[in-house]
Amino acid sequence: ATPLNNTPFDILSQIKLFQKGHNSTIPNVRDLDKFFSGLQKKLKSVDRKEIKNYLKIVRENSLTIRENILKYLMVRRTRTEVLKYFKKDLQQQRLKFPEVAEPRRVYYQFGAQLDKIFMRSIELIKNFKYTRYMPLLYLKNTDPQEVTGQRNLGRFMRILLVKRLESSFHAFKMTLDRFIHSYDSFIKMLDKGTIYISKKHSEKIYEALENDDLSRIMELVEQDKVQKYESGDFSKSFREHLKEDMDILLEMKKSWDEVQVDPKIDQFKSILTKDKILKENKLIIFTESKETAEYLDKNLREEFGGQVLSFSSKSSAAVRETIIDNYDPKHKNYKNDIRILITTDILAEGVNLHRSNVVINYDIPWNPTRILQRVGRVNRVDTKFDDIYVYNFFPSIQGNNEIKLEEAAIAKIQAFHDTLGEDAQYLTEGEEITSHELFNRLNSKKLLEEGGEVEEDSELKYHYCPVITWTIPIGYRF
Repeated sequence: ATPLNNTPFDILSQIKLFQKGHNSTIPNVRDLDKFFSGLQKKLKSVDRKEIKNYLKIVRENSLTIRENILKYLMVRRTRTEVLKYFKKDLQQQRLKFPEVAEPRRVYYQFGAQLDKIFMRSIELIKNFKYTRYMPLLYLKNTDPQEVTGQRNLGRFMRILLVKRLESSFHAFKMTLDRFIHSYDSFIKMLDKGTIYISKKHSEKIYEALENDDLSRIMELVEQDKVQKYESGDFSKSFREHLKEDMDILLEMKKSWDEVQVDPKIDQFKSILTKDKILKENKLIIFTESKETAEYLDKNLREEFGGQVLSFSSKSSAAVRETIIDNYDPKHKNYKNDIRILITTDILAEGVNLHRSNVVINYDIPWNPTRILQRVGRVNRVDTKFDDIYVYNFFPSIQGNNEIKLEEAAIAKIQAFHDTLGEDAQYLTEGEEITSHELFNRLNSKKLLEEGGEVEEDSELKYHYCPVITWTIPIGYRF
């Protein structure tokens, strides 16, 4: 469903399930590993913040992959094509595709005092140096390549802070507590004269960030002590900056400890009791943060009691089975105890949930293709529903300006579109897309129905006739 999420290596990993990396049978590309490594090197040579240059490389790589690899391996079928060329078959089998209604934005507003605290936090996050996570920058003698990796780690931790702030105040407060504990331990270690630092895990931390695995991030940062340094190996500014960061964390914690309101959850509770669609149907609420899922569970249970169930990577097999009992229409053990399911993206793939027809994105994922995966849990050909409904909470302007979530989404959606062809055209080929337009498209019916496909001259019209046609795969031996 989503063969490309981040880099060309996503496609390589899947091809290597049935091809040898250094000895493939694909015409003109014997060494797949070398081919994709070249594309990845080209992509990494450009900073994603340089959006025009980055998208130029994305398009060039995508064309290379399509022309040299995918045209020999992949057939992509859209729902529009199936409806157009196999309408009678669908009718005979009593199958249908549901209509996806125009997605609905959910708005919420801060009061004056909360807005002041929020804006002050954004300002502090901008001034935060992330010194704890970039110690190699302060070594008196250091390798420039190591400095680059450390800077990336600092950016990842900034993203983590802002995403938690956007997800829920509860998740943000818990993240602040973890940061404070981490800084406190590190400063004490520095004062004792010896420091242990890991150099090698920026990519793993990025993966953990995308999967909302905060415990894994902190484990990689804290526990992987691979190299020993003395306090004297660092510049004088090192401890000063650690202390400045700690002061910022403590200031933010003090401000947020005083916050006892949450307009986002209040607005959510309100529409759950007033919106006709939300009142009458089974719901699936997606969030990136396990802590936000737990927070939603606690708050919604106060209103809806036992109708609420939450699921995350911490949940047991019994909880998963309860979800299947209540949300999978084909499951033999049919139950109707749960009406509001709260989950992280762990349930966005591989589970049938289409006894529901409502998806609520409580926060927008870092990887926007997950939106399609989420909606795909209920947008199924054998659903009993005629309509699918999607509700979206979008990030604040202030938060997005800091982490550039929209710009990252542009790059990833563009890569998906360019590599997989016109059916994935959420962004227009050759057009410079603004962040505003991207989020309009993420909030569009066209995207959610089928990745935003456009009308094409499909080869299906030539295939669907009373003639037996044999397609011989390249390299096939009789």
